[in-house]
Amino acid sequence: MLTPEDAKKLIISLKEKFSSNIDPGYVDSMKKIIDDEDRVLGVRVPIIKTITNDFMKEHGKELDTDDLLILADECFKTEGREEQLFAIFALSKRVKKMDRDAWKLIDNWVDYISNWETCDQLATQFAGKILLANIDLITDLKKWAKQTNVWRRRFAAAATVTLNHGGHSNPTATFEVLRPLVADNNKMVRKAVAWAIREAARADENSAYLFLMEQKNSAVPYVLKHGSEKLSDAHKKDLGL
Repeated sequence: MLTPEDAKKLIISLKEKFSSNIDPGYVDSMKKIIDDEDRVLGVRVPIIKTITNDFMKEHGKELDTDDLLILADECFKTEGREEQLFAIFALSKRVKKMDRDAWKLIDNWVDYISNWETCDQLATQFAGKILLANIDLITDLKKWAKQTNVWRRRFAAAATVTLNHGGHSNPTATFEVLRPLVADNNKMVRKAVAWAIREAARADENSAYLFLMEQKNSAVPYVLKHGSEKLSDAHKKDLGL
């Protein structure tokens, strides 16, 4: 089994690859979304995905699911953008083999998130897919939606997007998570809430309409305006939009 020390050695080799693929022009744009500049090297997402694919071709057979989780855990602890995105992209390749035990690690990883990019990628590419197979885990998201950590609140909303994507439809579970978040005026949170409502509307427009009508007087204006974008004109009119 891979040890944390072994994982750290692999991360060192990954950092060397990241360092040789830094895009100086991209660094400045990334610093606008990540407050701590020490967390970002400036490697574009397609390059990180290529590095991930190459890594999995080279090491995938020798690393089982538990090994990959240990590696991902060490990647998140670095608090580096590139390392965290690498972990998410690698995990997404094995997500069908992941179970509820992976969720316990996700709970820890959210504390290492510092920007919307890694938050949303972890929520939709990995956590949301585990949630689909274990819908009762929304109990955790409902708790996180009420916490002070802004990224945990955004994560709770973003993770529900997968519940209503790709032919899936779970509006009831989605709105249980979003209900305490519709009045959240934090920019990072309200954007994710509106996004999640739009996805729910794609899957079940009437349920999204009824939810927004129910929350009309408590939801912040941004959530009403942007969360209703996929509703019919008649439903928007009812909402006063």
